[in-house]
Amino acid sequence: MTLCRSSPQRYEIIIEANATFTHNSNFWIHGTYCDDDSMLDSRVGIIRYNAYNRQDPFTLLPSARVVDYGCEDPKPTDLVPIVPRTVGKEVNGFTPADYLRIGLQNWPNVSDPNSLIHKWVLVNRSQYIDWRDPSLLRLATADDEPRPLFQPDTVPIYLDYETDDWVYFVIENNYTLSEAHTPRTIPRSVHPIHLHGHDFLILAQGTGEFTKDVVPKLDNPARRDVVNCPIGGYVWIAFQVNNPGAWLMHCHIAWHASAGLSLQFIEQPKRIPELVNISGALPDLKQRCQDWTEHYNTTNVPKGALQDDSGI
Repeated sequence: MTLCRSSPQRYEIIIEANATFTHNSNFWIHGTYCDDDSMLDSRVGIIRYNAYNRQDPFTLLPSARVVDYGCEDPKPTDLVPIVPRTVGKEVNGFTPADYLRIGLQNWPNVSDPNSLIHKWVLVNRSQYIDWRDPSLLRLATADDEPRPLFQPDTVPIYLDYETDDWVYFVIENNYTLSEAHTPRTIPRSVHPIHLHGHDFLILAQGTGEFTKDVVPKLDNPARRDVVNCPIGGYVWIAFQVNNPGAWLMHCHIAWHASAGLSLQFIEQPKRIPELVNISGALPDLKQRCQDWTEHYNTTNVPKGALQDDSGI
């Protein structure tokens, strides 16, 4: 059996141990990267039904037919949620200018082709978090400012809509570079996209460029919290606005997130101060943030010594 699983996708697999054990009761398990074998080490292990049997498992001949699924998720049409849902019409902007386009940018000057440092982007810039300035605290203390000013590097997208409204987002890994707001390249890589605070519904997923001809599946589409944006492809997702907060969406390849491939959704910001106050958590939140800021300022010497990546 072959299963393409991206970090941190989860599956429940039932294995019926009813084989006849023609060769023996030992079986190989093999984990490898889904695209370029030279990029990451592969790992093998052995499942033994008899702990005292030390034989190697049966091994297929090199000429045996092996199916390579590449980096593809199971088809969304093959994943049918038990609890059905129907997707409503989107309320957010949904033009090509609103698409989230994955790319790699030069740094610190995006236009410098000789730059030796690169950062990932999902919107117009790479995300960088200031640990002394958590989004939730800024939102919780903004009673008279429903949209507090965030630093551009925190990449906020406001979802200031009514409860149960639907929002759609297209994430592209294949597009005309001139359509991007800032210069970038599109390296060959799959991107497992993970959203905090929600499960999302997969309206469409495929290879090639996303176009207006792509038809969304609105009747009980697959539901996940991590989905692959395919190599040379796109994924189209939707979720309901019903969980006020600051929610991160990021690539779950650790070094991509470390290099800024992420953004944050600021969901129903006007509701956040009241909810935090009702919870009684605000005094403790303020104190912890003050303690952290003192620690950060004391240990962050020289400047930048404490944080060596995006902060995610």
